[in-house]
Amino acid sequence: MRVVLADPLAYSEAFDTALRSACPGVEFRRWTECAPDTDYDLLVTWAFAPDMAKLPASTRAVLCLGAGTDQLTSDPRLPDDMPVVRLRDPAQAQQILDYAM
Repeated sequence: MRVVLADPLAYSEAFDTALRSACPGVEFRRWTECAPDTDYDLLVTWAFAPDMAKLPASTRAVLCLGAGTDQLTSDPRLPDDMPVVRLRDPAQAQQILDYAM
């Protein structure tokens, strides 16, 4: 599987190391390292990068790093038939509450 990380929050060395350790058979690349027509299976982001004209035809799904997906599903660059899934973390509700408070 080929995964492109298209969110600056996912560009840290710690995040990169954790992903590669947890998923040794997966090819991870950063959006900033990819040509616009790079083939990949999964795009991981919170919102599409401003310089992303469209998703490559090889994209099979988009994984949202946040709790909501409105910023992706309302973006005209997202094809109507593209699956969008969101990150689910047991501690996420508490983190959102802490942020809001």
